[in-house]
Amino acid sequence: MIHDVQLAPRAWRDLARLVDFLAPKSPKAEARARAVLWTAIRSLDQFPDRGTPTSVDHVRALFIPFNRGGYIVTYLLEGDDVIVLRIFHSLEER
Repeated sequence: MIHDVQLAPRAWRDLARLVDFLAPKSPKAEARARAVLWTAIRSLDQFPDRGTPTSVDHVRALFIPFNRGGYIVTYLLEGDDVIVLRIFHSLEER
C-alpha cells in the first residue's frame, strides 16, 4: 500500500530553517541535506513503520544520519496518511 505523505506547516518551516542554516556555510552540504531529508521523507510512503514509536499514540520518530549528527523527523500515522509534524537536527536544543 502506498501512503500519502504530507508535511504540516511547522515541518515546512523546520525544513526551510535547517537548509537555510547550511546554505551560507556550505552550498554542497545544504544540497546534500535537502536530498537526504527528501529521500527519507518520501520513503515513508512505502515504509511508514520505519521510524521508532514515541510515547505519543501513532507518532513515530525517524533518525536520518547526516555528518556527525543527523536529523529527526517526527510523523503521525493517520489511516492511510503520513503527516510529518516536525524536523529537527539532532544537536539542536528542543
